[in-house]
Amino acid sequence: MLTASDTANLATKDDVRELRTDVDHQVELIRADMATTKHELIGAFRGELLSAVTSLNRNLVFSVIGAVVATATAVITASHLG
Repeated sequence: MLTASDTANLATKDDVRELRTDVDHQVELIRADMATTKHELIGAFRGELLSAVTSLNRNLVFSVIGAVVATATAVITASHLG
């Protein structure tokens, strides 16, 4: 059996509804923050990925040019020797 002092500490249905409303609001705020953070992370990732791909493409182009020049030099040298 509950005493009079125990019943003062019990939550009413209105208290529970109010708490539920507060919790729902906080959850929506957290979801909005998570969505913003997600878009920021995707943007940062895309920027880094683009930078890495651009750097790799630049290195690939210079490597191919170097290989073409080396091959051309070898062909010209071989034609002068032969």
